[in-house]
Amino acid sequence: MMEPKAYDYIVVGSGSAGCAVAMRLVEHSSCNVLLIEAGRRSFSPWAKIPLGVGRLYNDQSIHWPFITEPEPNLNGRRIYLPSGKILGGSSSINGLLFARGSPQEYDRLSESGCPGWSYSDVLPYFRRLEDYEGGQSQYRGSGGPISVSNMPHRDGLTEAFYQSCIDIGIPGNKDYNGETYEGVSYLQLTTNSGLRCSSATGYLSRTRSRSNFRLLTNTLVTKILFKGKSAIGVSIKGPEGSERKVYVTREVLLCAGAFGSPRLLELSGVGDKNKLRRAGVSPLHNLIGVGENLSDHLNTRLSYRCREPITINDALNNIWLGARLGLQYLFCRRGLMATPSVTVHALARGRYTDTQPNLKLQIAHLSGESRYSMTKETGLDKFSGFMLGSTPLYPSSRGSVHIRSNDPSQPPKIQANYLTSEEDLDTALSGVRLLRRISSNQKFQGLVAEEIRPGEHIQQDDELIDFIRSTAQTSWHPVGTCKMGSDARAVVDPELRVRGLSGLRVADASIFPNLISVNTNAPTIMVGERCADFVLDAISGELR
Repeated sequence: MMEPKAYDYIVVGSGSAGCAVAMRLVEHSSCNVLLIEAGRRSFSPWAKIPLGVGRLYNDQSIHWPFITEPEPNLNGRRIYLPSGKILGGSSSINGLLFARGSPQEYDRLSESGCPGWSYSDVLPYFRRLEDYEGGQSQYRGSGGPISVSNMPHRDGLTEAFYQSCIDIGIPGNKDYNGETYEGVSYLQLTTNSGLRCSSATGYLSRTRSRSNFRLLTNTLVTKILFKGKSAIGVSIKGPEGSERKVYVTREVLLCAGAFGSPRLLELSGVGDKNKLRRAGVSPLHNLIGVGENLSDHLNTRLSYRCREPITINDALNNIWLGARLGLQYLFCRRGLMATPSVTVHALARGRYTDTQPNLKLQIAHLSGESRYSMTKETGLDKFSGFMLGSTPLYPSSRGSVHIRSNDPSQPPKIQANYLTSEEDLDTALSGVRLLRRISSNQKFQGLVAEEIRPGEHIQQDDELIDFIRSTAQTSWHPVGTCKMGSDARAVVDPELRVRGLSGLRVADASIFPNLISVNTNAPTIMVGERCADFVLDAISGELR
């Protein structure tokens, strides 16, 4: 295919938002669109199987192996933060949980300098992007690119968790993506007939035959090109290693994620001028908020020995149980292989004084020392085990991500600053206490043999806090590093245009000033849908 002199739009990154932006623009027949992905296409069967997520996080050929600096409030540990480097981005390797987020948080976003982002504003986009198996309603959509299925698996652990939450006062909720957010619910997954539906699966299958769309994989964008303060293209390095420039007539749409987007802006001279000079980059546009305001969900897990052989540990440690699990999935697309190991969650209040749900509680049907070594050969417990996890939903601690040098192949410096806020620590502690109330409920008594980590002998607040600092891990939900708003530290305006520049927008999880959802995939796809409409509205305005 002959390269045009210039594309109308260049989309950088084929993740949750990038695929959505590209497809919606390609549907507008006058737009010539180039989508660039640094990673490759996926040919691994584990990328399709929901339970394969554990293997995907250990495959460094399909993710960016980001890692934080030593975290002062996590006993100096460095936290591993892999991000998808593959067609579909992190939507191709994530835990498949589909959650829109709290309507209250979207309304707060709109009221705090981001008009047009209230829940009533974004709801039509959530409905447009999904094909929910429960059918269309006032709150749900059908016929969209992303298949959303109700949890296909039930078992004793799932039901014990659900009923224990009810017993301690957490209300039941049939659809946390519907009218009500709070409560305990069976999970919804981005799957279709038991197979993962990533943004690449859902969106790009609709674009590949169109003559106005081109996809480049294994291609790294090294810099955004500018003429004055206008973006005019990008510099790219292909798999053969040579660099060349690709130009754009309208806009560059940056969808490289909460780590990738600020990194590319800084490599291109957009950011805090003093930080840029220290990294060896000549400043083009002083924008002090680039790379700041990093926020992420921190997850603490308690491990339990199960009285019955019904966990993933059993299936991986016993060849016959493993074969039965595999056959159940192969022929019925059900069972634990049709799950990402979690089946149910509760959006709950950690303390009686909390005015809204501020914790996510969930059960995982496996246990081990580390989530990155939970295989039969390495870190999976040899006994029947499961875990209960707690995640504070709205942390106030903030970190940063910045380039170390002007070398685009060098990973950025990430300082997440987990638990810097005393409020975050208090909420994390309340979550652990709540998990113990759930596990000690009578509905669990027939299944819980003992608490393994941290162990029932750990009871005092200072002991539990030390356990949190020693073991808590990321939930892989970084946001905020190109935050949207109107204040001096905002990077993009409410239409996602980079402030002070033309021809450049950012559309990914980096634009959210705060975490607004229990999971980030669905909100990020929604951002891509909205960005496409902003771009198309601009075209319509030019034609009027």
